[in-house]
Amino acid sequence: MQALSADEVGWFAACNDGLVGVALKSLHQAPLEDWSLDSLARRVGASRTVLTERFKHLLGVPPIQYLMRWRLQLAAQKLKTSELPVKSVADEIGY
Repeated sequence: MQALSADEVGWFAACNDGLVGVALKSLHQAPLEDWSLDSLARRVGASRTVLTERFKHLLGVPPIQYLMRWRLQLAAQKLKTSELPVKSVADEIGY
C-alpha cells in the first residue's frame, strides 16, 4: 500500500490517504454513530468539500453514501449469520 503512486485510486489508495484513510477508519470503527458530513469532516480535520472530493476521487462515492453501503453490508452479513428477523437487523443497523 505504501508503494502506491500518488495518482492511484481504489480501496488501498483510500486507506493510505491521510484524510480518507482516517475517515474510513472512523466509519468502520463506529458505523452506527449518527455521522454527518460535518462531523466526519471535523473528525479528519478537513472541509466538507475537500473530504467529499477526495472520497469521490479515491472510492467513487461521497462519504455518506459509502457509509450507507457499509451499513447495508453489515446488515446483509447479520441476516446471513443470525436468525434475527429483518426488522430487528434494520433497527440494530440504524434503519
